[in-house]
Formats: sequence, C-alpha cells, structure tokens
Amino acid sequence: MNKKDLRKQFKALRSALPAPQLLYDSWAITARLLREINWKQYHTLHIFLPMLQRHELNTLPLIHALWRDFPHLRVCVPRVNMQEQVLENLLLTPETRLVVESFGQLEPALPTPVPAQEVDIAVVPLLVYDKQNYRVGYGKGHYDKFLPTCSPNIFKIGISQFAPVEKITDVDAFDVRLDKIFVP
Repeated sequence: MNKKDLRKQFKALRSALPAPQLLYDSWAITARLLREINWKQYHTLHIFLPMLQRHELNTLPLIHALWRDFPHLRVCVPRVNMQEQVLENLLLTPETRLVVESFGQLEPALPTPVPAQEVDIAVVPLLVYDKQNYRVGYGKGHYDKFLPTCSPNIFKIGISQFAPVEKITDVDAFDVRLDKIFVP
C-alpha cells in the first residue's frame, strides 16, 4: 500500500482507539524502552513531544524517567522551522517551560538550539511502518531530512501502537530506515 493510503487508514485507526488504550500503550512502550535500551552509552537524545489531540503516544513519561535515571543524557525536542521546512533540535530540561505552538505542538518557550550532529539516539513519531522498518509520518519529510544531519552512528527508534504492514510500496531514496521499532 502507498504512503497516502496508509496515512489515511492509520490516522483513522489511531483516532478510534479509546483513551485508556493510548495511556496503556504509552506506559508499556516506556517500560520497554527503559528496559531494552542501554541509555548509558548515549549522550544526546532527540525525542518528539506528543500531540495528544492526534492520539500520539505519550513520550513524557519516558522523558521524565530518563531525567531521573540518566542525568548525563541531554534531551532535545523538535521544532519545525516553517520558513525552511526543517526540524530544529531544541534542548529540553526539567526547568524548560513549554508552550503550545502551531499545529498543537509543544515547544520550549525559550529555545536553546543543539546541533543535530550531536544527536546519537532519536525516538521519532510515525503513523505506520513496514517490515523493513520504513515509516510513514504526516507527509512533510521533516524527519527524513533531519536524521541524516545527526551523528553518523545515530540509533533511530520508532514507536507504534500497531504491528507493521508488509510493505510500503512507494519508499524512495529520501526515506530513512529506522533501526528498531517498539510496540507495547
């Protein structure tokens, strides 16, 4: 199936899930990530903040656990630069005040940029993925542009509530393959 059709299908599936399921899945994935990733070996994490109105998995429990258990790990979050259509990588600390920006995205009120080259692990959003670990997002290609600018050894993680589809039929040279996908 192609990206456009998969995007439509999985947006509808995700929207139909009851709120308790989203909560359970978010906590289950947080537990798996904390258990299965050796966070001590990483220095700079890029992770998306959830858009709960879009029924995205909630990454805030993971972020808080990482601050508590791995204080050496620098946490960064995205902001879309609308003029250049690229992701910016912004520092997030326990003291960071967040504001809701366009599209309902949470962002640091006073952004502190961190060079993308310093990102050695990333948790990226997705709607659906295939058995080859290619993902379908919201269709703007922001992460496909951002991830190649990160550390050459970056560990790229996706999180999903659903099992993979067999194959995304219109994967192209610009699509970035993820290293691992975590489900509840």
